Amino acid sequence: MDEQRQARIAKQIGEAISRRRVEARLTQEEVADQIGIGSEAISRIERGAVTPSVARLFDFAECFGCRVDEFLLTASDREVDQAQAFGALLKGLSPRDRETVIEVAEKLSGRFRAKPNAR
Repeated sequence: MDEQRQARIAKQIGEAISRRRVEARLTQEEVADQIGIGSEAISRIERGAVTPSVARLFDFAECFGCRVDEFLLTASDREVDQAQAFGALLKGLSPRDRETVIEVAEKLSGRFRAKPNAR
């Protein structure tokens, strides 16, 4: 895996951890106390400067009451993982709202397919 991809994954995992922390209404200091590391380490992880170990991901999941794989799914560029993450976004929406989200996704994906691949 190249360094650019590693950096992108670290950033996305950090963003997922930060999102979960905010949803849990916890400060970086509170999370640091709960999992036994310094608040500066939490900051570095959330910024993507440091990639947390697998063991540390379990600590975060325990702290936030979520599944460990949620941190990884949001960071993955694998199509199957992204499909799973997209499905999770639909969870809890009304049937009408799910239909709207899918319609928007279909329109966007059609536009992206029509554009020459500039990436």
